[in-house]
Amino acid sequence: MKINLAGDGLPANLFDNLFGAAIPVRVGAIRPALPDESQFLDDLDPLSGIDDASKEEIEHALALASVVEEIAVYDVGQGGTNGLVTGREVVCYFDFGGGVASNTATFPNNLLRFCQCNMPPIILSHWDHDHWSSEGRDTRVHAQTWIVPRQTSHGSKRAPHHSALIRAIQAKGTILIWPSNLYSKRIGQLEVSLCRGSSKNASRLALTVFPPAELSAMPVLLPADAGYDDLRNCLGSGAYDAIVCPHHGGHSNSPKIPSPPLGQHQRLIYSYGPNNTYHHPLSVTYTDHDKARWLDKRVTAPPASYIVRNTADRVVPPDLGHVGFDWTTSTSLTGLGCASGSNLDVQQK
Repeated sequence: MKINLAGDGLPANLFDNLFGAAIPVRVGAIRPALPDESQFLDDLDPLSGIDDASKEEIEHALALASVVEEIAVYDVGQGGTNGLVTGREVVCYFDFGGGVASNTATFPNNLLRFCQCNMPPIILSHWDHDHWSSEGRDTRVHAQTWIVPRQTSHGSKRAPHHSALIRAIQAKGTILIWPSNLYSKRIGQLEVSLCRGSSKNASRLALTVFPPAELSAMPVLLPADAGYDDLRNCLGSGAYDAIVCPHHGGHSNSPKIPSPPLGQHQRLIYSYGPNNTYHHPLSVTYTDHDKARWLDKRVTAPPASYIVRNTADRVVPPDLGHVGFDWTTSTSLTGLGCASGSNLDVQQK
């Protein structure tokens, strides 16, 4: 691609890093990569020389995260960061992202720190940068264990910014590649599964968190950007007390939406940034979920116990939209998972 800083060509925006402002440029010409150039780019993938992790390595990495009391969906703007919490501390992250590039401004300025009390492992759902980019805001996570998918389809190869992350983890921490033949693994309350779709969004890891054994309750589903029909172990209607809506409420392979069970404290949570460039959540998405009984005040006037929550619904103070869920009787909490400025909606079950 030939880029001109001025002059002729089609107008475009160039981002020279994940967090900087767009640089106006003009594209003068585009051509396919030559065979040797294409081979060079393919060889940049630093995962190519790393073997899949063993089941035992996965089990060991998640052993301390296998007991979960609460789940936090953090307001990180247009992106995804979820904390599995025990004793008010994060014991595992599912994704560690946030608003970047054209959506950098959606990341809240007053989210100053993430809980790293016990160097929690990080499960990465897939390689979209809005699901891992907060490593650039809190580089302590480079010293932790990351469980990542390989993703080798044409649309999901690693780019140079992925290589920088992977090498930073290799230098200080541990990177475990989810075994390609391990379709699902239950470790305590966690079940990690490979999605069965073919796109980057739909082809890798989803997480189900089951309630503590002593409680009569349903699990929580965190599908990341995969649709319900992309999930290998989607349990169907009435099976989930809470769901983090696929793909920030955007397009996904979700023609069959699982309805909530009967009860007063189920939650559907949308993780997205205010005024994001993708216009998430899409009206068709939250309308269809409302029809499936995830009652949404954007669609119809709901009862007082409407069950949809949005991380973009920031309040003052502290101007953050973190959302929390647990299965036990709780009151609203602050500081769940040590996230600075937390304002968490933790509901009774």
